[in-house]
Amino acid sequence: MTADVGIYTRCDSNYFPGLIALLNSLRRVGHSYPVYLVDTGLTAAELDIIASLGDVHVTRPQFGQYTLDSSKAARYNTTVFAGLEITLPEHEVIVHLDADAVVLDSLEPLIQAAFEHGFAATGEIPPSNMKTHFWGMPEITGRALRDVTREGQIAAHAAITARFGPLDEETITFNSGIWATRRDYYLNRMRPVLEFIKDYHREIWGLEQAMLNIAAFYANPYEPFREVGSRFNSRAEYSYFNEHFGTSGYRIASPRLLTNLETARLDPGMKVRLNGVGGTLAVLHFVWKPKPWEEPSTLSEVWEFFADTTPGWRDAAAAKGARVRAAATAGWESL
Repeated sequence: MTADVGIYTRCDSNYFPGLIALLNSLRRVGHSYPVYLVDTGLTAAELDIIASLGDVHVTRPQFGQYTLDSSKAARYNTTVFAGLEITLPEHEVIVHLDADAVVLDSLEPLIQAAFEHGFAATGEIPPSNMKTHFWGMPEITGRALRDVTREGQIAAHAAITARFGPLDEETITFNSGIWATRRDYYLNRMRPVLEFIKDYHREIWGLEQAMLNIAAFYANPYEPFREVGSRFNSRAEYSYFNEHFGTSGYRIASPRLLTNLETARLDPGMKVRLNGVGGTLAVLHFVWKPKPWEEPSTLSEVWEFFADTTPGWRDAAAAKGARVRAAATAGWESL
């Protein structure tokens, strides 16, 4: 299919090394779509490097109204909510990619699925449901909100279901790192839900991922998202699953690198191929910490391969340039 497509991502200085790899990976597979960057704290030097990598537009929304439960503060910050405060760029289909992902193959099947259904993504592995995303899972991992009481969660749940109807807690949920949506579908059917539930963001255990899942459910309770398979959102490793759920003896293996990266460096036309859950991967997602630019981890050589395509990015990342975060913008500006 031929659709008017834009790529959307979010980044601060902590994820700048990941964003460089993501942008280079898009170019290597032949995707020249414009990129829309939600800047949540990049330096001027980092933005100069980013501007050299393609057609990049930037916005800096205000998200100071969001706060985190202290149980989340060690792993997240309020930038996770920044995407809820933007105006989606004016393209027929928008593809969201986390800045800790790299693209290894065409995104066309994901785009096609979003065009046909309205919203496309990959279900969590292992499968997770709406109950976990809303309430947490203290009975399995001990994870629960610390500052918000159960009564507060119950009140939020009651307000949301009173407005939009019953919420099926057994519905399978998607990972919000990689997804695609038809712009009209998002604006007309998901955005109204998100606008309402933003007031309850502290009571919802799963942060913006849970909020997107709730919005997708109410947009289409029978098929909240079109499943595109794990090859479009494969984790570099499944250590969390193996640690908490692997007592049965079933474990998920990390993807296997099939390409000689030294050879690929000499041949810009060679794809970097990995085989994992779902087959040959289209998107590799470095979900857990440490990130590959923080310390060596599973498949960190794949991230480094794409990042080092851009000379000088390490100098920009290390520089103590003036941050530009303070100046909020409502629309998109070209870099």
